[in-house]
Amino acid sequence: MAALSLATDLANDNPPETTLRICYIALETAGEVGLPSRDIADLYYGALLRFIGCTAYAHEESLVLGDDLAARHSLAGVDVTRPSELLGAAIKGSKGKSKAAVLWNFLTQSGSMFARFTSANCEVACMLGARIGMPDGVLRVLSEVHERWDGRGGPNRLKGDSLSSAGRILHVANAAEIIRQAAGVDAACEVIKERSGGQFDPVVSQAFLRIAPDLLRNLESISVWDEVIKRSPRNESSPGQARLREIAEAFGAFVDLKSIYTGGKSLAVSKLVSRAASLMGLNDVEDIVIASLLADVGMVSVPTNILEKTSKLNVTEWERIRLHTYYTERILSRSPILSNVARIAPWHQERLDGSGYHRGASAGSIPMGARLIAAADVYQSLIARRAYRNAFSPDEAVAILAKEVSSGRLDRVSADAVLEAAGKRQAEGGKSTERGMGEGTGSPSSLLSPREMEVLNLLARGHSNKEIGAELDISHRTVQHHVEHIYNKLAVSTRAAATLYAAQNGILT
Repeated sequence: MAALSLATDLANDNPPETTLRICYIALETAGEVGLPSRDIADLYYGALLRFIGCTAYAHEESLVLGDDLAARHSLAGVDVTRPSELLGAAIKGSKGKSKAAVLWNFLTQSGSMFARFTSANCEVACMLGARIGMPDGVLRVLSEVHERWDGRGGPNRLKGDSLSSAGRILHVANAAEIIRQAAGVDAACEVIKERSGGQFDPVVSQAFLRIAPDLLRNLESISVWDEVIKRSPRNESSPGQARLREIAEAFGAFVDLKSIYTGGKSLAVSKLVSRAASLMGLNDVEDIVIASLLADVGMVSVPTNILEKTSKLNVTEWERIRLHTYYTERILSRSPILSNVARIAPWHQERLDGSGYHRGASAGSIPMGARLIAAADVYQSLIARRAYRNAFSPDEAVAILAKEVSSGRLDRVSADAVLEAAGKRQAEGGKSTERGMGEGTGSPSSLLSPREMEVLNLLARGHSNKEIGAELDISHRTVQHHVEHIYNKLAVSTRAAATLYAAQNGILT
């Protein structure tokens, strides 16, 4: 969990170990407040997962503000009840859009933008926390990360003692670290003091300020990694493979939600990999499956407006894409428990002829597990729509995969196993024939009607109600009714949460 929290730092354009420092500050403040021991675990895991919902609104943020990472970083320490400060930070953090466009978007959408952002962020965080197996206390903390002591936060406008004690402490710790990074220790203390009784619980603020000068100044001289690991409230030094897969599935979904074009990708690739690895008779199937779920965890370092760019990437943009495997390696290598996974996942973009990245490795050094993930990743990506192209048909994907094999880029045995796992097998003449898949790929939820399934899939791919209506030849009002029914049936309230539900239940097409 500590290692994977580094991915959430990347997703917010924060320095490495920002989340760990927030966790450490929160635990120290909890000691000063006298937080009961029964609440410490909620605070600890709530802090480590503090940002796991931040990708839920990345697509919408990129449309409004340009570079979602830069915007999120710029807005992180701002008091959202002060429009002028919020606007200034939005303009300062804007990249990829003109300041005039950001100003217009802010003036026309800021009233609802914060509400939609907090709803999506908290809802997805709770869903992913539940997927990991976090208890209700942690989920409550995650649902409160954007609330305020004065009731002017979101999504539920909770106020005062209706907020959990752990949540109130995390609010202070988060702001203190973000402001400390931006402006120093004295500024962090001043902000907490100034917002006490407004954004922050005054009792927690006072407790923090009593220890803040030494606490914040010592952050640069201690190993915050060691301190956080040492204070783990649970003895989970060796979680089982099932537990690791749950965590990997949650963080894979966290990455996939960054773009409307990748919802459910990691889970789909992992299913192909699982079946193909078994067909190949590989011994380390579970490590390879977990590696496939976490292979793109470094992709959260890439702004969504690059991932969703419709034209050719420039050199700088392409370099950011290429670096994602480097970040994946750095994140996974921090955890001894993930050491086997770290030897597989970062290699999935390497190619046998040395044309891949980030190492430019060639056949002899690429693990078999990475070769398999590479083939599954290519096939799954081909049959999905991207910003710059439509989805290829399965037969077209088979033909392209065959070309990659014949050109010496992909491993033939792995590619054949992936096609077998996908229900395809190569036939003469480049065509494919259908075969049984063994394990099912998921069936539509019995909760939804066929029309609602169509609407859900278009909604998950970022289509507006107007666009959905045009696609299905139904009125805007009818679409709105369908969306409301979908949300009610799935017990969600945002596009991101509906997308996550659809991905987890195998109903994204």
